Amino acid sequence: MSHISTEKLMIFITFAFLIAIYLKSIIALLADCILAPLFGFEVKSVSIFGLSLMKYEKKWKLQSVPFSPVLSRTVSIDTSRPVSGDVRKKSKLLSFINCCIQLGVGIILVIVFRDIFGKFGSSELSISEICRFSLAVGMMLHSIGSYVIWYIAFCVMGKRLAGYTDELLERLRNGESFADLDMKPVSELPFEKVSDMEKAFYYSIYVMQLIYEDRYPEMKPYINVFQSYVNQHEFTPHNLLMYCHLVYYYSEIERVPMMADAYMKSINAMLIADNDPNSKRVLAYYYCNMKNDFAFADRLVREGLDAIDTSRLTKAEKDLERKLLTRLSERLRGIRENIQQ
Repeated sequence: MSHISTEKLMIFITFAFLIAIYLKSIIALLADCILAPLFGFEVKSVSIFGLSLMKYEKKWKLQSVPFSPVLSRTVSIDTSRPVSGDVRKKSKLLSFINCCIQLGVGIILVIVFRDIFGKFGSSELSISEICRFSLAVGMMLHSIGSYVIWYIAFCVMGKRLAGYTDELLERLRNGESFADLDMKPVSELPFEKVSDMEKAFYYSIYVMQLIYEDRYPEMKPYINVFQSYVNQHEFTPHNLLMYCHLVYYYSEIERVPMMADAYMKSINAMLIADNDPNSKRVLAYYYCNMKNDFAFADRLVREGLDAIDTSRLTKAEKDLERKLLTRLSERLRGIRENIQQ
């Protein structure tokens, strides 16, 4: 191995570590594909190199997303099935099992390549052995990293605003109303060192309460929070609700076409393919107020109202969507009557 330059050696080691990253990601994806349905979840999207496979109504569709060399996935509740039990506990257990599987593969690689570890540091190691050694070590390190992320997400963040937000979501799933939650601005809550992500996801729920209670003048500061967050992060299904709030706000409340168009551009295809009442409502207000396409907006309203009772939305969300869709339906009826006169 003495004739191999240090630069070339580092290239081989780096390449092996990169392979370990992708191997870990593939194993995690396969584990979720197999295990998630057992916990009431499903893989909703898989993204890499600017392409994303996203699941709409049980069908997979390919679409472009901002470029990223990382293989990422989105796992969320399977809305086609009844939600039962503590969703956060199920998510915690699913993620922990996935981490254990990744770590198990790392341990297997270390055992398979154990002879190489005994030679480490000697000049007898070949390039092949160095790559295998780097692959095993890389897999172990990345797997341990996954466990650290799991611990932070579920054991540390659970005591922060993120954990409180999950509790609110669980209460909504159990049938409580927005009024029952008695949500307040983050500044009035007993949490310190709140991250931008925690704020954005908490306000995604809080804003629904403001909309339901017609407290529109109070929304602007939280709309600014959403804008700041989405402008710094690429779009994923996890922040879809923020985009929906932004499109609805700039289509209905403040009515700024340039802003509504900018945010709708990222989610239009997804909303069109979705039968969720929330998607129908956001589209309906956008096409009514921004495009003056009253016929299409009316169709969207009718489809949204028809889908409410059979949707997997919580009771509070159903009440919200029914209220907003009915309001727009009455407005569109008035528009039709004026046109006929």
